[in-house]
Amino acid sequence: MRERQAGSLDGASRGAVSKYLSAVIPFVEQYERREFPVGSATPEEVLRFFMEEHELSQYDLAKELGGQPVVSNIRKGKRRLSREHIERLSKRFAVAPATFYPARTPA
Repeated sequence: MRERQAGSLDGASRGAVSKYLSAVIPFVEQYERREFPVGSATPEEVLRFFMEEHELSQYDLAKELGGQPVVSNIRKGKRRLSREHIERLSKRFAVAPATFYPARTPA
């Protein structure tokens, strides 16, 4: 079967695809929010997640975060991520710094 490249669609086809996606995407988003809710994670949980996803050890992040004991204490929740840590981690993992800040709870 031949696959068409997105760039090969003519104007009318692109318009039809755009209308279709505009109609379908809200339903997909609603389904995903309902079926796969994302809970808030602590900065430590976020760091653990990225370390697992990238198969990194504490040693791998030691230089960036100030030593292996620092990484260990952060992962255990005994030490908080500093602003500098967050900036370095967000660059390393190509995510927004807000990813590593604790979620705010309504007052």
